[in-house]
Amino acid sequence: MRWSNKNGISFFSVCCGILAAALFCACAKDKPAGAKAAAMRMESSPLRENSLRDVRYQAALESGSEPSAQTGQAAGPNREALLSSLENIIEMERSGGFTQGMGIRESIFRENLGDKAGAVVAAYKELAWAYGMGIIDKKTMEQGLQNALNLDDIPARAARGCLAFVQGNWSEAETILCEFTTGNEIDSIIQWMILSCTLEQNRNDKQAVDAYRAIRVRYVKFPEYWYRGARVFSGAFSTEYAERCIALAPAGPFAEECRAILAAGAGLSPKDGSVLLSRPEVEHLVSRSVSQGDPKLLDQLMPLIALPDNSYTIFAVGVLRSLASVPMFRDYFTDSSARASGRLAERLAYINQRDRGLGIGD
Repeated sequence: MRWSNKNGISFFSVCCGILAAALFCACAKDKPAGAKAAAMRMESSPLRENSLRDVRYQAALESGSEPSAQTGQAAGPNREALLSSLENIIEMERSGGFTQGMGIRESIFRENLGDKAGAVVAAYKELAWAYGMGIIDKKTMEQGLQNALNLDDIPARAARGCLAFVQGNWSEAETILCEFTTGNEIDSIIQWMILSCTLEQNRNDKQAVDAYRAIRVRYVKFPEYWYRGARVFSGAFSTEYAERCIALAPAGPFAEECRAILAAGAGLSPKDGSVLLSRPEVEHLVSRSVSQGDPKLLDQLMPLIALPDNSYTIFAVGVLRSLASVPMFRDYFTDSSARASGRLAERLAYINQRDRGLGIGD
């Protein structure tokens, strides 16, 4: 049986009901009973805070379904209110203000405005963001889209396009998604997906390259936007996009490939990317070590320090060198150097001895 909102089943509940459960599991995982109860109430969750602005969204999130939505397009003042709310979401995204739950709210607004395809794609946007941040896995995201294939023809077709995109079937995804472009939003999620499909098939399409870069502000908090740019661009642009992806989700599903991209861009073997840390990551790790008074936290930097010459290693060596005047860090570097060998030992010795050469390229 095909589902439709005539059956009282919203696109949100079909595509993203599974997401609400996954988000709850992420909040409650590894917490004591009292903390799990608190997570169940969602009292401190950003998802809960967003939902307070929309009673229908709150009910959908907590029950896994949307209560008695009207079918077809909203009319009169209600339609104007929905359009205003939708425009507010769009402008918040364009100011870099996307937060967890906004895709779900957008999906509900679009459904009640009669934009069935847009409702499904907005629900996918929430799933894609959660996947990119490492909150849900790819199987969960695909399951949400598989569920939507049982919707009416138009939303099911949109879900098919999203699923083709997720599975890397670029030609199919582009063909389907182009059916739902309106021209009103040149930076819409559909437009981003189409541009991604175009560039995955032809990285030399200058018009697509320029258009992709032009919409970056709306997707500043989307790891996959930066990941796909890192894949298809080259040089400094590829490096910047890879670093931004890693900064958003260091342990996310796109981080590993982005580290390999950084390694290749730095003249290293892509396999060296597994130990490569971006500049913000190095700074964060050093800051933690200093604030906690625990030099052992710097052990995580040793594989990076031992790499062949590259800008990330040089940066890390420079940051660590600034700590050598602190006795507990100086002792740590001395002990680590005594246990190390080869390039790592030389660089640790340099970090501790200001009268020596750089130790890079020796």
